[in-house]
Amino acid sequence: MKSPERLQLKIPRNFTEFKPIDRNFYLRETTEVAEGLLGQLLVRTIGKNLMAVRITEVEAYKGLLDPASHAYRGREGRAKIMFGDVGLAYVYLSYGVHYCLNVVAKSKEQEAGAVLIRSGEPVIGYQFMKMFHNKDKCKISSGPGNLTKSLNIIGAYNGYDLTSGTDLHISQGWLNEGEKIIRSFRVGISKATDKKWRFLIAGNCTVSKKP
Repeated sequence: MKSPERLQLKIPRNFTEFKPIDRNFYLRETTEVAEGLLGQLLVRTIGKNLMAVRITEVEAYKGLLDPASHAYRGREGRAKIMFGDVGLAYVYLSYGVHYCLNVVAKSKEQEAGAVLIRSGEPVIGYQFMKMFHNKDKCKISSGPGNLTKSLNIIGAYNGYDLTSGTDLHISQGWLNEGEKIIRSFRVGISKATDKKWRFLIAGNCTVSKKP
């Protein structure tokens, strides 16, 4: 794994804007969306301060077909949003400790689905992120709790439209030359542990757990 001081944070020369990804991107099978989110940018603005992390690790959860999913038991409770419009944020408090950010993603044939954004690589606004979560560049957004802390994402963002292009959205990013995507088993669950529905950028120091 790379050390913090060697983390490469180069923005491609042809990158010009933080335009939100269209809602149709999320209207696909959940694992397909999950893999497609790697390299995209999670963008957060607070006042005049811009922050962006490049997504490096995600997990797919398939609703009624997935015993590890919050939506497995149906539409009741906090997981109701997973049955609704794609492109919305599903934010919940995990074990009463930290928030987790998901984006609703499912095909027309699926009843429910969402992708958990587990880790990201700071691209813009690292010094401002440190006001919320003072860690080095490899750790500040590594893991779902660290990610939400570094970008100050709280429960009020549950149901927020991530395609709106306002103070929290996902925009087109990039994969660096030579980067490899790996599928592996999801972590921190006790059911459906045989599913390789976790996707990550191999060798990136921000990934929370080695595959």
